Amino acid sequence: MFIVFNFAFNSWHTIDTDGLKQQVQRGAITADEFKQITNIDYVA
Repeated sequence: MFIVFNFAFNSWHTIDTDGLKQQVQRGAITADEFKQITNIDYVA
């Protein structure tokens, strides 16, 4: 799922940081992957 969310955030602009935070909470991506995608530390 990392690749899909990376494209959605950085290329397609179809998800924002709040949407990615929800995906971390759901377990779809990890906090480390969140940082790789956004360059922002994940804070719960």
